[in-house]
This record gives sequence, structure tokens and C-alpha cells, in this order.
Amino acid sequence: MVRRGDVLVAVEVKARRSLAAAVDAVSTRQRLRIARALALVAGRDPTLSGLGRRLDLVIVRPWRLPIHLVDVHRDNR
Repeated sequence: MVRRGDVLVAVEVKARRSLAAAVDAVSTRQRLRIARALALVAGRDPTLSGLGRRLDLVIVRPWRLPIHLVDVHRDNR
């Protein structure tokens, strides 16, 4: 997890052959699990509790530059 300004960001990294396969690899269940983890981290540190939260995805494909998808799932609490 990283902090970017007023947002706490979880970054999920997926290595897949295609962009679509990588995006599909992050299931709704996994997104909810990551959102709960962000909430837990933010709840334990008062300096993070008021921050927005988001999930970014970095996709690694063979012989290509990584792709960074910002805000795949955001929780603005």
C-alpha cells in the first residue's frame, strides 16, 4: 500500500498474457478483500483514517511494458 496525497492506494500486480485476462483475474471477491484490508490499515492509523482509498492494477505482459490502471475500484470513505 502507498499513500498518494490524500488517497491510500493498494496496488495489485497481475502477470498475464493479455490485458483482458489480467483485469478479469481481479474478481469482485478479491476487490472486496482488498477494500477491507485498506479499511483495516486506515482504521489502525489515525493519520490515514480520513484518506480516500482506491485499488490500482499493474499488468505485466510478456515482452511489453507494464500497464498501470488507476482506480480499478475506489472506496471514498
